[in-house]
Amino acid sequence: MAGVIDLLEALEDLGDGEFKKFKWYLQQGEFLKTIPSIPKSQLEKSDRPDTVDLMVQTYSRQCVEVARRVLQRMKRNDLVERLSNAASQSAGQAVPVQTCRTSTPTCDGAENQAGEPAGEQHEERAQQEEPAPEPARPVTVSTVFQHLSRRGQSSSTVVTKGGAGVGKSFLVQRFVSDWAEKRAGQEFHLLFPFDAQQLCLWRGESFDQSEFKLLFVIDGLDQNLLELDFISRTNEPDVRKPTRVEKLLAHLVTRKLLPSARLWITTRPDAANQIPPESVDLVTELRGFTDPQKEDYFRRRFRDEERARRIISHMKTSPSLHIMCHMPAFCCITAAVLEDVLERREGGELPSALTQMYAEFLVMQLNHTKTKYVPEKCLQCIRSLAKLAFQQLLRDKAVFSEEDVRGSGLEARAASMCSEWFPQIFKTFSGKTPDNYQKKVFCFTQSRIQMFLAALHVISSLLSKVQKTALRRALKDPYGKLDLFLRFIMGLSLQQNQVLLQDLLTPAESTSCSNWKTSRYIKRKMSESTSPDRIIFMLHCLNELRDDSVVEEVQLALRSGRLSTDKLSAAHWSSLVFILLSSEKHLDVFDLRKYSASEEVLLQLLPVLKKRLLISPAFLFRLTGCKLSERSLEVLSVVLSSHSDLKELDLSENDLQDSGVKLLSVGLQSPNCKLERLRLVHQCHCYG
Repeated sequence: MAGVIDLLEALEDLGDGEFKKFKWYLQQGEFLKTIPSIPKSQLEKSDRPDTVDLMVQTYSRQCVEVARRVLQRMKRNDLVERLSNAASQSAGQAVPVQTCRTSTPTCDGAENQAGEPAGEQHEERAQQEEPAPEPARPVTVSTVFQHLSRRGQSSSTVVTKGGAGVGKSFLVQRFVSDWAEKRAGQEFHLLFPFDAQQLCLWRGESFDQSEFKLLFVIDGLDQNLLELDFISRTNEPDVRKPTRVEKLLAHLVTRKLLPSARLWITTRPDAANQIPPESVDLVTELRGFTDPQKEDYFRRRFRDEERARRIISHMKTSPSLHIMCHMPAFCCITAAVLEDVLERREGGELPSALTQMYAEFLVMQLNHTKTKYVPEKCLQCIRSLAKLAFQQLLRDKAVFSEEDVRGSGLEARAASMCSEWFPQIFKTFSGKTPDNYQKKVFCFTQSRIQMFLAALHVISSLLSKVQKTALRRALKDPYGKLDLFLRFIMGLSLQQNQVLLQDLLTPAESTSCSNWKTSRYIKRKMSESTSPDRIIFMLHCLNELRDDSVVEEVQLALRSGRLSTDKLSAAHWSSLVFILLSSEKHLDVFDLRKYSASEEVLLQLLPVLKKRLLISPAFLFRLTGCKLSERSLEVLSVVLSSHSDLKELDLSENDLQDSGVKLLSVGLQSPNCKLERLRLVHQCHCYG
């Protein structure tokens, strides 16, 4: 972010006395007024880069504006002018919001994915699955409320769903910033953004109600402790009487309160299904980075072209990293870790597995904090957070009350201290209730960090028996909520990662025999499974254990041209899907004959091809002589209707019949179809 760099350069121009005074102003709530202050304990030992980081964490995109206000008070008008010029130069330039794709079903989302039960798909598993079959179109956040709903009116309630770390909060922050700076959303007189985690502070409290034309933004509805009741039939709310915040929010969503107000909700997909479909006008989905956008992120992140090139090359060679980097939050962690590793070690191996990346991230945070505080207290803080993470994971909680924290053996004051020492790992939200009582809630900065720390706690206690037990439990979970947790357990079982975390773990004398037995057990479970999703999940587990033997068998057959589809087991089929999903190469041409010229193989591979088309452009599908039936043509029609970059489709030497051509024409007539050329040799129909 150019503004952050300009801010750091401005602080470097301050003398030591001026810099101390600058930090003093950041602590003064009376001076900052409506903007939150930064605690003295966080600023006391912070240098200039640390101070910039704290400002970004606290003020997000407003950090430069806050700095201008303080520098103006300090009469450093030269620096104020410099920051103002930098801001004006960056206004209107492309920002990461434009690299995060949003799309909406043409059915306007009112059905909220047509009755799909809440929690049906876990976010990690959903990355491997095919996209929704409904046609979609791109939507920009600045015009999201201008799109017509199914009712033929402008949208009043918009739900934006997306997995953890995909950029929902950043999208909200950008919209609020654009509204405040009059670049977007000027149809709203007032805008009230709420972090759903902070709403937990007022659980059970009552507030007065009023009416005005405004926009409410609820960011992260899935991460709150409020028990929202959308089902029970209640009387119309009385705006003259105090009402509990849970009911206020439920009335707001169901339009019993302020029906003329606009509402924007961001949430994970499973929580989106809890909102009554009749209360939603439009559903959008944030899908994260495409392959070219991943590379663009790292090139923008690193000014050194050689370093950016090396990191991009490393990301492409690791299947796990390549898949996970579609999430901006994970890209941020990857960039920070790889930069730190490259600076600390010249040469040597870069982290290539998911667990290793998070282990390096934790070590980086510990090293940074140990320079400011007592090292042993820093380690004890992480141990306490790991225990909290595990106990709350068992309760399926992402936001914790003071009572939850005490139940894990951690006092609220100590938890707040942990959030000050490790702001990249743990967060505290504090506020006062109407009766002036100080209240706090807590959460980890990312769900993946919570799962990693939970696995760290388990490994430190139960290394000898935990792997198979955890695997059996994860495989029984129909929603896949423990998948990532288990992958971390597998990765932390490696001696290499235990040595890396030796301050927190006691490295086992020998883990190779235990891990070999676990790998053999996983392969046996793969041979028994018929679910592609479960097999791909187990492939990820093997990857964390550094066992790529199953994938290598398929890769060898592909390279030698000896891939015999009739001899492929379910595990091998899923390995082929895994390879295609994680491949660094663009699918410029997909020729089914490379695998097997049959409809059965096409239907096996089509889900992954649809997923791949969303993140990497493919220009030609060659399905020559595959004996396609109406079943496969109907699926192809859905692919053509989706928002993909498919430019050419070769269906030569297939007897489509009139019925097949009619099915195909549905997709060809879709406004989302980008097909430029369709080959139908020996057919009387012609499309161009």
